[in-house]
Amino acid sequence: MLEKTVNVTWFGVNAKVEEILQTYPEYPYRDVFANPRLRDRLVAYVLSYIPNRHITTENPQKLAVQYHCLFSPEEQKYVETLIRRGISYLLRTHEDWIERYAPEPEPDASYVPSHWFG
Repeated sequence: MLEKTVNVTWFGVNAKVEEILQTYPEYPYRDVFANPRLRDRLVAYVLSYIPNRHITTENPQKLAVQYHCLFSPEEQKYVETLIRRGISYLLRTHEDWIERYAPEPEPDASYVPSHWFG
């Protein structure tokens, strides 16, 4: 069987992006980064600032990578900072895309003041 080279750093960063996005509000953060293209750009942004680790394996689908095993505590903090910085950067640079594809949700009509007073 052929061995493949796998960027294990990608797995760790991707998992951490998911974890950090769960701490953000749904709109616009999680809605925007639910788009695979923008999520990939965020991961690529982070990967461009850190050393990447690769392994060769015959079965990359069975690869289990633990985030805390990939990075030292200092590197973990740096990666988390890069993810948060990347989120801000991508939201600023893709403002037009966000307005088009992830518009702000309409408020519930029962909470609109004009409905309160008739």
